Amino acid sequence: MQAAGAVISLKPFRVYKSGLVLWRSGLKEDHLLGPEGRDLISFIGVIFSVTEWLLFAKRFFESFLSVDDSVRLTVRASGIKGRRLASLDRDVHFEWNFRAEIPEFELKETAAISDLRTDPEAIARKIIRSIFELFNWNDPDDAMIHSWQQKLIQREY
Repeated sequence: MQAAGAVISLKPFRVYKSGLVLWRSGLKEDHLLGPEGRDLISFIGVIFSVTEWLLFAKRFFESFLSVDDSVRLTVRASGIKGRRLASLDRDVHFEWNFRAEIPEFELKETAAISDLRTDPEAIARKIIRSIFELFNWNDPDDAMIHSWQQKLIQREY
């Protein structure tokens, strides 16, 4: 099975302002679990990663873009066909079998700097829900996602 990869691209709309950021990473599941765990993707890891990307975007872009500007966010992943969302923490119960049937995806979102400054977690939740839907999890609870985001932000997990 091909290893999954994710790329987030953050670009301001105005070309004369330098702000292209590209983050590329693999999944820790591919390295920690070995071949037997290569069909898993941590749902908590998805929440944490996307939230971290948006918190970074907030800090980065608010330093030189005005509240009237916007940024384009692109999240891409490849090698996900047949992979399923799971909990890799034995204390977190997750019984569902949400599996990706597509080999890759690309999600695009435009965010106003004013929204990014006031609530980057809400933008992250929108992206997270879109990713979960690609795994056929069509009704993730917003409060659950928010709770995991707060655990990340408050360093409680």
